[in-house]
Amino acid sequence: MKHALATVEGRLAIFGFLGEIVARAALVAISVALFVTVHELAHLVVGRIAGIPAVFTSLTSAGVPKGTAGLYPPLALALMNGIAPLFTVIVGFAIYRILVRWPRTFGWARYFLAWWAIFGIPYLGLQMMIAVTPVDYSGNGSDSAAVAGYFHVPISVRAIICVAGFLLYMVSAVWVLAVIRAVDPYVRAAHTATDVPPWRRVLGYILVLAAMAGIVTVAKRALYGEFPGAYMGAAFLGWAIAAAVLTRWHSQAARAVWIRWLLPEAIGMLALVPVGFIGSGNDYASIWLPVIPPVMAAAMFAA
Repeated sequence: MKHALATVEGRLAIFGFLGEIVARAALVAISVALFVTVHELAHLVVGRIAGIPAVFTSLTSAGVPKGTAGLYPPLALALMNGIAPLFTVIVGFAIYRILVRWPRTFGWARYFLAWWAIFGIPYLGLQMMIAVTPVDYSGNGSDSAAVAGYFHVPISVRAIICVAGFLLYMVSAVWVLAVIRAVDPYVRAAHTATDVPPWRRVLGYILVLAAMAGIVTVAKRALYGEFPGAYMGAAFLGWAIAAAVLTRWHSQAARAVWIRWLLPEAIGMLALVPVGFIGSGNDYASIWLPVIPPVMAAAMFAA
C-alpha cells in the first residue's frame, strides 16, 4: 500500500512539474508575442503621427509597403523606425529597475513582465549589431540601419557599432540574471559551486572567440556591401554554447535558471516558430535565436 501511494505521489509530482513548465512556456510565448506587438504598434502610431500611413505589413513589422518609402519625408521615416527600438529598450530597463528595487511590484504578473525586461535589455545590443544590414526605410528591415541611413552614418562606423553591440549583448546577461533573481526566490536562495574543469574553461573561451570571429566577419563583410546573416546566427549560437560549457553545473542556482527559466523559454519560443510561416512570413520563425542566449548566459553568471 505504501509503495502504491509513493508511486502515485511520484507520478503526481512529475505531472505537477510538467504542468508548471508548460504553464511557464505558455506565459513566455504570450508575453514575448504581446511585447513584439506593442513594439510594432509603436512603429505604427509614431508613423501615423509623423504623417505616414503606416500599417502592419506582417505580424512582426509595421510601416509602409516596400518601394513606397520614397513618397514620405526622410525625417518622418527615421522617427517611425527609431522610436520603437528606443521604446522597447526603455521599457526593458524600466521593468528591470522596478523588479530589482521593488521585487513584489506587479504581484502575480512579475513573471509575465520579467520577460519584457529579458527581451528588452539585450535588444539594445541586438539593434547595434544589425545596424550593418541593408538600409530599408519602409519599416520592413532593420530599425537601427534605417536610422543610421538617415543620419548618413558611414558603414565603417556602423561596423564598429555592430561589434560593440555584440559585446553589449553578451554583457546584458548580467542584467537578465538580476531580473531573474529579483522575481524567482529559488534562484536567489540557491548556492553556487566550484569552478568549471580546466578543459571546459578552455573550450568555452575558444567558443567565445569563435562567436566574436563570427560577428567581426559580419562587420568586415558589411564594408563591402554584404550581410552574411549566417555568421551572425553563428555568433548567437557560439555565445549560447560557450555559456553552457562555462556553466558550473554543480551549482543549484545555474540549474534553477535552466529548469525554471531557460526550459520554459525554449519551449515557448519554439512554439512561436510555426507562427513565423503565416502569410508571407515574419520574424517569429527566427526570434528564438537572439532571445535564448542571454538566459543561457545568465545561468553561467548565476553559478
